[in-house]
Amino acid sequence: ILVGPLLTALLHRLPARTVLVGSNAGRALVTGGLVFAGDTTVLLALVFLRSGVDSVFTPARHAAIQATTPPPLLPLANGVHQAIT
Repeated sequence: ILVGPLLTALLHRLPARTVLVGSNAGRALVTGGLVFAGDTTVLLALVFLRSGVDSVFTPARHAAIQATTPPPLLPLANGVHQAIT
């Protein structure tokens, strides 16, 4: 709740593609790190980090959908995205 809006505000000035690719790579790395978490403290820290990165990924993903989808197909694209999520 605290980290997400701050990160999003800072990264909003970067190109959406860069944020999307970087945050997706960050999510993958942190998710892979969950396998190697030795104790509960490390696990919770990784979950906190992943949720912060995910709060940056989600707005970038929505911006990418809006930028690449023709306006008449936007409701369909958003519906498909929600169904997948």
